[in-house]
Amino acid sequence: TKESYDYLWGSLRINAPGYSEQDPFTLSRSYHSIAYLAINTLSTQAAMADVDLYEQDSDDAKARIPLSVQEDCHYLFHHPNEEESISDIVEQVCLQYSLTGTALIWAPRDLSDPNATPTELYVIPTASVIPQPISPLYPRGAYLVQPWYPAGPYAQIPSSMGVGSMVPAEQIIRIKKPHPFFRWIGYSPLFAISTQVDAAKQIDISRMNAFTRGIDPSAILSFDPTVSRPDEAQIRRLEAQIQAIWAGPQNAGRIVVAPAGATLSSFGNRPIDMAYQEGWAQLLDFT
Repeated sequence: TKESYDYLWGSLRINAPGYSEQDPFTLSRSYHSIAYLAINTLSTQAAMADVDLYEQDSDDAKARIPLSVQEDCHYLFHHPNEEESISDIVEQVCLQYSLTGTALIWAPRDLSDPNATPTELYVIPTASVIPQPISPLYPRGAYLVQPWYPAGPYAQIPSSMGVGSMVPAEQIIRIKKPHPFFRWIGYSPLFAISTQVDAAKQIDISRMNAFTRGIDPSAILSFDPTVSRPDEAQIRRLEAQIQAIWAGPQNAGRIVVAPAGATLSSFGNRPIDMAYQEGWAQLLDFT
């Protein structure tokens, strides 16, 4: 019917914000370990990019004319707000985009004037917004921006405002990776490879527990009972002396002289057994 046709058409044209199966807060907290190294590199490189604006030449479609510094758009991109530069904005966009698949740029303007031109730009963390449906007050939907911590501009909120601030969706610029089903939200790479990321995390936890909880002596001191029978105090004193003199990387390669009637057997910590060469190459590749 025409009604269903118009409904679908209108929905696609508005593309109001909505939810997906992803949890943006969990994705945002994944900014560590391997994900940090990759995303921080991308964000840092993005911040180093030069941002220039051009206008089209009416006589030559391929010509690029630098935009005049008198234009509002030029000023907006070179002075997005009082605290940040365009490099800061680009870096934050890349961070949110890489973590959650969606980056939200708020271009605030006068609500009473539908033709008002934005004069500032801010990146809103994707995890701090709650999509709001279409309503008479917000015909294109809205975003409820909620703080996670009572700090910064949210340190003191009048009780009449409640928690958070409502921002009309038309003031939000969405940059998103295409989602295979939902048009209104981006598809996070970390969500797509979450099984592999979780497996790598569990491997790292297993290795860490093996280091911190495992019992792995590198040498054993044996006594010939016919020569020496040390008591508990002597054993503990010898243990402390051996560790102080021969333990640690700074004492590697020193000669061990065992007490009379004792034999020091070393095992498991030789460079050939510790895979120094392979381990070093792995660390370099990881970094």
